[in-house]
Amino acid sequence: MTKTAYINFKDVRAALDFPTVLSHYQIEPVGTGDQLKIICPFHDDTKPSCGVNTAKGVYNCFSCDAKGNAMEFVARMEGEDPTTTTGIRKGALHALEIMGLDEADFRNGGGKDRATTPTTKKPVRAKTPKTGSKKPAKSKQDEPDDEPKGEINPPLKFTLELDQEHVFFEQRNISNETTNRFGLGYCKKGIMAGRICIPLHDENDELVAYAGRYAQEELPEGTLRYKLPKGFQKSHVLFNLNRIKNQSVKHLVIVEGFWSVFRLDSEDIPTVATMGTALTDEQVEQIVATGIRYATVLFDSDEAGKNGAQEAVKKLSPYLYVRQLVLPENVKPDDMSDEFLARLK
Repeated sequence: MTKTAYINFKDVRAALDFPTVLSHYQIEPVGTGDQLKIICPFHDDTKPSCGVNTAKGVYNCFSCDAKGNAMEFVARMEGEDPTTTTGIRKGALHALEIMGLDEADFRNGGGKDRATTPTTKKPVRAKTPKTGSKKPAKSKQDEPDDEPKGEINPPLKFTLELDQEHVFFEQRNISNETTNRFGLGYCKKGIMAGRICIPLHDENDELVAYAGRYAQEELPEGTLRYKLPKGFQKSHVLFNLNRIKNQSVKHLVIVEGFWSVFRLDSEDIPTVATMGTALTDEQVEQIVATGIRYATVLFDSDEAGKNGAQEAVKKLSPYLYVRQLVLPENVKPDDMSDEFLARLK
C-alpha cells in the first residue's frame, strides 16, 4: 500500500506572509514595522485588539484570547478548528492557495526533493497592501480615494461567502430578485464581518471590490456605516454601469448611493451610482463611452447633494443632454414617492 503524502506544516508556516493573508481577507492592519494591530475577526471587535507580528508570523487577540500562527489564523478564518489535524491541514491548504504556492512542494513523501525551493505560481492577491499607516483608512462613500501605486482596482482573485437570507433584507424590503441580481449578502468573517456586502464591478464587469454596509442601525463607537477596502479607487467605478452599458440605453439616471440604484432598478430605470457626491472625470468618460444621450442627475436633497448635482451637470453638459431633478427636503431616491418616480420614466 502506498503511504499517503501529508503536508509539512513547518514548511508552510515558513512560507506564509502574514500581510498577504490579511490582504486576502480584506483586513486592514494598523501600525508600523513588524508589530501591527487589526480588528479581531473572531469576536465582535470594534477597536483593533488583535496584535500581529509579521516577522514571527503570529497573532494574539487580547480580548478573546484567539492566538496562533498565520496558518492557524487561516484555518480559523475558514471555519476550521486549528487544534485538530484535519482543521490545520485544511488551513494549510487554504494558506498555500492564498500565497499562490504549489501544494506538491510541501508534501512529505510526495516525490519532491525538499531541499529544492518551492515553485511559486501567481499569488491569489494582486499585491500586498502597505502597512505603514498609523490609523485605518477612512472609507465613507463620499470621502476621497486612496491613491496607491500600481494597477488601478485590479480584479479580485477571490469571492466572499455571503448569506442572502439575512433578516436585514426583509427589514429593508429588499426583494430576493434584487439580492440575487446584485449578489448582496451578509458577511460573517474578515474585515467585512457584520456588514451587508455589495460586490463592485468595473465597466468591464470585473469584480474589483466589496463595499460593506453595517447591518445594524445602532453603530458601535468608531464604526463607519459604510466601508470600502483600502486601496480601492471609487473615482474609477460607477456602480451598476457594468449591467447596463451594453443594453442600448438612451436615458440614464445618476444617483449617489447603492440603495437608490436598487430602488430604481426594480422599476426598470437604468441607474448608476457615483458612491458619493462627486461625479469624477473618469466616470464622465465611462458614461460618454456608452453612447447614452440623455441623463438625469438625482442626488440627495441635502446641501452636499445639491452642490454635487450642479457640478455633475456642468461636467456632463458638453457631451449629452442632462437635467437635474431636486428631491423634496430630507428625501432620497430610495424613499421618494411614486409620483416623483414617475418623472423618471
